Amino acid sequence: MKKWLFSFAIFLLSYLVFLVVTMPASFVAAKIKLPAGVNISKVSGTVWNAHIETLSIKPASHQQVIVIKQIQAQLNLLALLSFNPSVDITFGGRLLDGPRGKLTLNNLFNQISISDANINFDANEISQRLSLAIEAQALGEIKVHLKQFSLGKPLCQSAKGKITWQRAAINAFEQTVELGTLNAAIHCEKGVLALKVEPKNTLGLTFTAYIRSSTQVSGNGYLTPSATLPKAIRDVLPFLGKPDSKGRYLLRF
Repeated sequence: MKKWLFSFAIFLLSYLVFLVVTMPASFVAAKIKLPAGVNISKVSGTVWNAHIETLSIKPASHQQVIVIKQIQAQLNLLALLSFNPSVDITFGGRLLDGPRGKLTLNNLFNQISISDANINFDANEISQRLSLAIEAQALGEIKVHLKQFSLGKPLCQSAKGKITWQRAAINAFEQTVELGTLNAAIHCEKGVLALKVEPKNTLGLTFTAYIRSSTQVSGNGYLTPSATLPKAIRDVLPFLGKPDSKGRYLLRF
């Protein structure tokens, strides 16, 4: 009797797993209530291996829509059997506009978290979304490595990672200024995602950006001119206002 019950339990578990991994991804996507301003299109495949053509995000404070293309999501079967499902996600491509990279979503039934995220995107995609004191175009590529991120209120519970802007440069007033490499540490500060620029940089820049939601982004810091500061940047310093008693120019958005 016990042997029969054990065999039946194995069969039932196998059948349930089969139903889950062969369920159409479009069926599941139709049941999910997405946040305001978020839309997905052309969902195909199964829950086991789903494909999304595009995911678009329209922040309330910006007209420009953020578009992520060619999203592939693969369910981790071993994690599913342990009742702690995780999904490996890749998106974008070098020949496509928008961000590209990969990440793993964990704890889908509880406190959702992200691990081992590596994301690349053009620096100008960020500068276009900021209210800057001067009109400028950012050049180069930004790389984000997010080792760990856990959702919380208003945005995060914990976070650890790093941002690197390699061969950073800006184009302002018809001049291109090379900035070297800029790095920033990612952490969670009282529920807000904080990106703190590492102080060792050629600009004398100390700055922290705060992300509270997809529509609430702010930042503040200082630029302290040094003898090595490029002349092109010195020429635009008056547009930032007057320096304080320590010779620093306030940066804020």
